[in-house]
Amino acid sequence: MIFIFAAGCISDTDGELEDDTIFPRGNNVAGSPLGESFTGDVWVEMLVTDDTYNSPSYNVIFSQGARTDWHSHPGGQLLFVTSGEGYYQEEGEPARPLEAGDVVEIAPGVIHWHGATADSTFEHVGVTTNPDAGAAEWFGDVTDEQYNNLVINTEQNSEEDNMVENNEQGRYDPGDLTFELSENVILEEVRFKNKFGAEVSGHLYVPEDINRSQKYPAIIVGTPYGGVKEQGAGLYAQELAQRGFVAMAFDESYNGDSGGEPRHISSPDLFVEDFSAAVDFIGTRDFVDREKIGVIGICGSGGFAITAAQVDPRIKAVATASMYDISSMFRDGFGYSLTDEQRAAALTQMAEQRWVDFENGSPLVPEGFPGEPAAAIPEGLDPITSEFFEYYAMERGFHPNAGASFTATSGMSFMNFPLMNYIETISPRPILFIMGENAHSRYYTEEAYERAAEPKELVIVPGARHIDLYDGGDNDYIPFDKLGSFFKENLA
Repeated sequence: MIFIFAAGCISDTDGELEDDTIFPRGNNVAGSPLGESFTGDVWVEMLVTDDTYNSPSYNVIFSQGARTDWHSHPGGQLLFVTSGEGYYQEEGEPARPLEAGDVVEIAPGVIHWHGATADSTFEHVGVTTNPDAGAAEWFGDVTDEQYNNLVINTEQNSEEDNMVENNEQGRYDPGDLTFELSENVILEEVRFKNKFGAEVSGHLYVPEDINRSQKYPAIIVGTPYGGVKEQGAGLYAQELAQRGFVAMAFDESYNGDSGGEPRHISSPDLFVEDFSAAVDFIGTRDFVDREKIGVIGICGSGGFAITAAQVDPRIKAVATASMYDISSMFRDGFGYSLTDEQRAAALTQMAEQRWVDFENGSPLVPEGFPGEPAAAIPEGLDPITSEFFEYYAMERGFHPNAGASFTATSGMSFMNFPLMNYIETISPRPILFIMGENAHSRYYTEEAYERAAEPKELVIVPGARHIDLYDGGDNDYIPFDKLGSFFKENLA
């Protein structure tokens, strides 16, 4: 880590700090280039800079609530805590509380952050190990939401206890989910980056009795087009975790809790990439067998999951439920109803909107479903919109992050880049297609099934509509046992 100082910039918040610090307090990094990598007031003093020792060492003091950004060190780092109380957290893991006398060994390349608790200052000596490996890499803020809702790992509490504590604090309050959180699973928030640099937010579900010294098969679940991980995708992940899998539901980049600006972009290359990025993440967990990874795509993510599997052989098995081909929906219209003239008019409208977006400095996002759950379906809606309204806009499936609306120009990308063009190349890896008997979308599944090569299987759920495979509807329509047996057989 290379520190650059802004001399003479001690702030008024010095009063928070103890006067008997072991090492010199140094300079407040605020206003310096290094300050952009911290939240709150932080003071740094270099202790060892002589190249003879090849071990740059520095004292760092954090004011209450101050912290580093997410970052990693190509050559690793050591922390020696000298006073106060703080946290250290690696990406995807619970936070470790720190106090004077603690030592933290940070392996090369591990993404992490460290800083003070909300009610204590914090001081440590840092040593950059193997500095010739390169400078630290920075990956963005530890947001207030992340910091205020930490899962804390302590010697006294098991991981499950910590998740329960956090539920009581509101982070994973079952009220944040559209389904009941099972006592048989542990829910962990995780974040990782896709190849475009966007941060993807996921919920990792693991069996309550997981033995992290063993390796488990894993399932990645994509949301319906416009949905979020707290809805149906999370329900699927929870049910698969209860059947012995490590399972993860995630928000597509630029949407939900995931990062990316501007918000609510929708694009086939982004959403397909998110599946492979999820494979990157879950396949590098110590308790996951990276040779046994499957994916589930619900609604629009069914097409994204299949398209990802076409080029990512790490995906060993694919299942879809109520699949939608979003590229076809935009280019052809529902039921192939869009004429050439209508398509040309739609493209002209989107092209004109790009100029408006450019001049405004932000893209237009059409109004989606209401921001509060509605009591009834409005009169005059067509049957398909009424069905989606029932799920997204009413108590059944409402979630504030799921407005089911994307930027007005998103359709251009889908019109230009078809999905699932090479579905037959997934063979000999298996595909399971699940659709409702009464689903308005069933022709998407039927056509994909026809084009796919063996091994493939089609399951038709009697009586089920499209949205009934999001949450099970009023008749537990989702064939979770079938999904469990499919992946157990094909990830063996």
